[in-house]
Amino acid sequence: MNKRTSTYRRNLYSNRSTGSARKSPAKGTTNWQKKGKLIFVWFLIVVNVVILYSFLHNHLFSAGTPLTRNEVAPDALSVRIQNGCGVKGVGNTFAEILRKEHYRIVQVENADDFSYERSVVIDHDKADRNKVEKMTSVLGVSKDQLYHIEQQGVEADVTFVIGKDYPNLKSYKRIRNQQ
Repeated sequence: MNKRTSTYRRNLYSNRSTGSARKSPAKGTTNWQKKGKLIFVWFLIVVNVVILYSFLHNHLFSAGTPLTRNEVAPDALSVRIQNGCGVKGVGNTFAEILRKEHYRIVQVENADDFSYERSVVIDHDKADRNKVEKMTSVLGVSKDQLYHIEQQGVEADVTFVIGKDYPNLKSYKRIRNQQ
């Protein structure tokens, strides 16, 4: 045995015999650093899962979500509203009623004259008849006031002409009662 080995063994045995096997402060902090890194990685995994769920929920599973107040369905009827009674602002009132029911309003204008006694719906034969009949039901216009007239150059599926009987339509009564 040489001098170096004996000194090494003495130091080795002397450290064990004292019973003070303390860890150095550097080793303790690295253990906490490892735990901190592990916690941080798990946190990032949870955040990514939440983001992925949110994306999938909004883009894949949102097909059946209801429309908001003035949102228009992709297959909604396009409606042209004409004021045929001469009362100022009534066309905009019915436009708002139909927008709430998710119809696409393409034009609000005055009719050719203000002598319409009854409100009428003109179907331009561009849309499904069931949808047109549903719209007449929403407005409160009877089916005998629904006409099927094919017109060229009209960009709307349906034209709604407001007559002097508009205060008696159920949609107008409903909006008036809410105010």
